Amino acid sequence: MSYNFQADAAAWPTGSLVVAATRTLVNGVRVDWPVLHLHFGAADGSSLVPVSLANPLPSQMSGTTAGGQPDTGNPVKGGAVYHANPPTYGDGQRTDFQATAHGALIVAPGIDGFTVTPAAAVGSGATPYHYFGNLSTNSVVVKAAPATLYDLEVFNRNLSARFIHLYDLARTPVPGTDVPVKTLMVPGDSGGTGTGLVRSYPVGVAFRAGLAFALTTGMSDSDSGPISGGDLVLNLDYV
Repeated sequence: MSYNFQADAAAWPTGSLVVAATRTLVNGVRVDWPVLHLHFGAADGSSLVPVSLANPLPSQMSGTTAGGQPDTGNPVKGGAVYHANPPTYGDGQRTDFQATAHGALIVAPGIDGFTVTPAAAVGSGATPYHYFGNLSTNSVVVKAAPATLYDLEVFNRNLSARFIHLYDLARTPVPGTDVPVKTLMVPGDSGGTGTGLVRSYPVGVAFRAGLAFALTTGMSDSDSGPISGGDLVLNLDYV
């Protein structure tokens, strides 16, 4: 005996499940052994083909494509793709990871002719900040929220070294009480033409609470010596 069950068309467009029973004798007792047979074919149950290694179930999605071969069908994406010329994608299109002709994943600009030029859109990018030091510790909060510092330039007109202390704070720092996360020395202007300190952080320095600074005459974290007016001029680039 056998029974045919039509597969759910929404789950599988065409197919059939056949439950058959075979009979045998076990120690003189007749036993019915149920056997499941999977078939696929037309939705009306005609032209059914038994599932086997030679006739696998139809697949909505194929496996990965072998290395060195172009995509065929609808493969599961794996690995990267080599293009002799950089592809151009439209808005919202999915892209493949790009590889060199030797199979190396491209993760940096300027490899094998692929060049990535960072460029900020109009109105985006880092925010510039400019400050001219006066007779005080010049305690300032640049951003009272999480920030990232990318560039710092400090120029000194005093004969003696001056120091900038950077704080991870969302409020005005108190030099000598608050502990800076960075202290940088600006060399003294021995030549009378001005000297300076320039720092660039390509991946940025994270300030998780906020970005603040103070300008003092000493290196110590506990220093609170005020600079003279006109000693320092400061430029920052942050987001």
